Amino acid sequence: MFDAIADLVLSRACIGCDRLGPVMCPECWDRAVDVRTHRGRGAGSVPIIVGTTYGALVRDAVTALKDRGLLAMAEPIGGWLAVAVASAVPTASAIDLIPIPAHRASVAARGLDTLDRITRHAAEILREGGRSVHITPRLRRGIERGRQVGRDAEARRRSVAGTFCIRRDRWPRADHLVVVDDVVTTGATVREALRVLREAGIDVAAAAAACGTRRSGQSGEPGLDSLDDGIDP
Repeated sequence: MFDAIADLVLSRACIGCDRLGPVMCPECWDRAVDVRTHRGRGAGSVPIIVGTTYGALVRDAVTALKDRGLLAMAEPIGGWLAVAVASAVPTASAIDLIPIPAHRASVAARGLDTLDRITRHAAEILREGGRSVHITPRLRRGIERGRQVGRDAEARRRSVAGTFCIRRDRWPRADHLVVVDDVVTTGATVREALRVLREAGIDVAAAAAACGTRRSGQSGEPGLDSLDDGIDP
């Protein structure tokens, strides 16, 4: 109740157009939708699908949630994640969402797991659309190596290597498993999660994120790592 009251007091206008009302109006949300698919190279790779591009509006939305604690912003971000998941599994099959585990220090500092809140909103939207969706926190962080800010792609890959472990007490309940994250840049975090799941014999259909950056000089695919850049995940 307190969270809802705080959001109501602190949020009087759309973050995109300043129109009085919700934290993001439907028109601004619709304009931001930009579904893109990055297809990895090599055998066994799975697509990473994003619901929008990490531009100015999306950046403001993510920072409002993560840095300012504007909890209502999880709903529009969750909407972009829902679009990505629906694109990843376009059939009516049941879906199990496997979130990237948050850094423990980030959860302690914010008092909540923001990706968990985003994922729950996405699942609710998908269920309202008639999809069968579960959330299974199948991964945990076994090693904490800190934030990715300032690291290049190779340093990110080294940083996330070996950080995830399988939670043996959490078993997927659906045929189509989708790893989910909030923002991807190089894709190192998501790919490490996929590698760990694959080595455990868990077949993942795709990875999906609410938003993704574009590579410098490329227009058609995300820059593809969970936004450990500039914003603490």
